[in-house]
Amino acid sequence: MSVDIERAQLLINQSRFDMAERELRAALSQDPDDFRAHALLAYCLLRLARPKDALEEANLAVAKEPAAPYARYIQALTLMESGRREDAKAAAREAIQLDPADADYFALLGGLHLDGKNWNEALKSAESALLLDAENVQGANVRAAALVKLGRGAEAGLTLDSALAREPESAVTHANMGWTLLERGDHKKALEHFREALRLEPDQEWAREGIVESMKARNPLYRLMLQYFFFMSKLPAKSQWAVVLIALLGTRLLRATARAYPPFEPAAMVIGVMYVLFMAATWLARPLFDLVLRLDRFGRLCLSEDQIKGSNWLGLTLLASLAFLAVLFATGNGDFLAAAIGCLALSVPVAGIYQTANPKRRRFRAAYSIALALLGVCALVLPDVNHRVMAGGVFVGGVIVYTWIANL
Repeated sequence: MSVDIERAQLLINQSRFDMAERELRAALSQDPDDFRAHALLAYCLLRLARPKDALEEANLAVAKEPAAPYARYIQALTLMESGRREDAKAAAREAIQLDPADADYFALLGGLHLDGKNWNEALKSAESALLLDAENVQGANVRAAALVKLGRGAEAGLTLDSALAREPESAVTHANMGWTLLERGDHKKALEHFREALRLEPDQEWAREGIVESMKARNPLYRLMLQYFFFMSKLPAKSQWAVVLIALLGTRLLRATARAYPPFEPAAMVIGVMYVLFMAATWLARPLFDLVLRLDRFGRLCLSEDQIKGSNWLGLTLLASLAFLAVLFATGNGDFLAAAIGCLALSVPVAGIYQTANPKRRRFRAAYSIALALLGVCALVLPDVNHRVMAGGVFVGGVIVYTWIANL
């Protein structure tokens, strides 16, 4: 092994990835076929947030030495960061086949199963990692996360307690402990672990998100919504759709029952209104409580740029709704009531713009919101009554359709 690679490995252990990159490129200038240098360079580029370049180097490492398990492992890591989960699983399995005694390979495969909501397979892979190395921190974290999703939170807590006893300075383990506690309803202790994770690793996004959710969970209404979000996150995509469809069909059945039995109509109306409010809350809860968190001196510092922007736009639609209500009370003109309700309805697609990190989806949601806003204006200002009614109907239908499109 060259001196450059030895220096690079030392720098990687110190998390000085930019300096390690220079050493590895120097090593490759002397020996372009060194697969280990390509693999280590891929790892550095990954930590420097350059996933595309990292994947190129990882593929070169595999091409130079197809039978090297470490090269396959690094390739799996880079594929995972590029969002290619199935390809990453294949690379991780190749690494395991080439070296079935490395716990890190099983832990990585477990993490990929976890990302794909395959909780049982994630647990199986994590336990294989821990059988090989009882102190494997990543394996313990994957095992704990899988246990939480399988409804075995107490076991998850014990696993993370054990991992923290072995490695108390692990930011990832503290963050995972925080999420485990938050899912079990203990937002106060969760906040302590998230803060410790950020103390150890200030740039860790997983812990920052946890702090935001923990602070919002101080509100009992948000705690209820958070438990619903956790419940839905455990379900496969098809099961999530089943829950939504069953709820929708249930409300339709209630309306049909109310028509057949008029005395039941008030109860059906109350349930229907509660359903609509709950569905709106699933879209608005996070940005709305982000807006509330802006009033907290510490909380506002924890919000991401996207969360701030999302709460700003939601705040504008709510402010516009309140302004129209004020004009309604001042003038008695019913058109301003329609405008106020329209702004409230528009807050659903507006709130969704910054709830996706995908640029294309974000642009689509923004364009959709603008189109709905223009329809709403037409419903208020068009001179022909029939055209106004038509525009209003399309506006309402567009808001409903948006929720389905965004979920898809």
